[in-house]
Amino acid sequence: MDDEHFYKNISNSIDGYSTRCIKCEIGRATKRNNDNKEEYLQYLKDWHQENLEYHQNQNNQWYADNKEYRQEYTANWRKENPERVKELAKNHRDHDISTKEWNSELKVFNHRCAYCDITEKEHKQTIGEKLHKDHEYHNGYNDIRNAIPACKSCNCSKHTDDMEKWFREQSFFSEEKLVKVLWWITEGYKAYIEDKPPYRITRKRVYNNDKSYKVAFELWSVDEKRNVVECITTGDKKKDITQYIELYYKK
Repeated sequence: MDDEHFYKNISNSIDGYSTRCIKCEIGRATKRNNDNKEEYLQYLKDWHQENLEYHQNQNNQWYADNKEYRQEYTANWRKENPERVKELAKNHRDHDISTKEWNSELKVFNHRCAYCDITEKEHKQTIGEKLHKDHEYHNGYNDIRNAIPACKSCNCSKHTDDMEKWFREQSFFSEEKLVKVLWWITEGYKAYIEDKPPYRITRKRVYNNDKSYKVAFELWSVDEKRNVVECITTGDKKKDITQYIELYYKK
């Protein structure tokens, strides 16, 4: 009996070890969790919420300690999976929100996560990022009609779930915050949304074999939800695609 094969058990006054080996303990725990799957998942969810700050600190530390590794891994993965990169880029929904629109919305929500109420300053200090633009409805509009300021934790936790159902299950839920979120996506945004042209200009990085990159501009047609549909042309500089805007949209 040793630390490699047995868990410690301080209640065992004879030798301080559990009466079952680690392999058997894991087998029992796995069976118990599989037999009570819903209860186990709820336990994990509750534990995660109770230890949210601990998780955030652990994640922040890992990201800080492994910055070079992550950059190298990402560059290699993109190089080895070009088709997958194209697929992800096609499905990625980049918000069509101007700086002025977003600053106005942040002011309405007091520069806080609309769900858990963490301030953008606190989020910047702990996560190292500004508040995210959360798609309220996963397949909804792609502008401020469907964007809510959210911290990284809430944004990832909600993911594609129904907002109201997800929010009501959280320990920080309040009817007041829910009403404000619903007000924004139905009426509040109308005072701040800007008129936009029937196209979008985006930027992307084009990587070389030596991991260097250059910035390219793309002209896209958009649908009624401001999602990009078809890339019309690309250029090294923004002015390179101006002639196509004149051709397609200013006849």
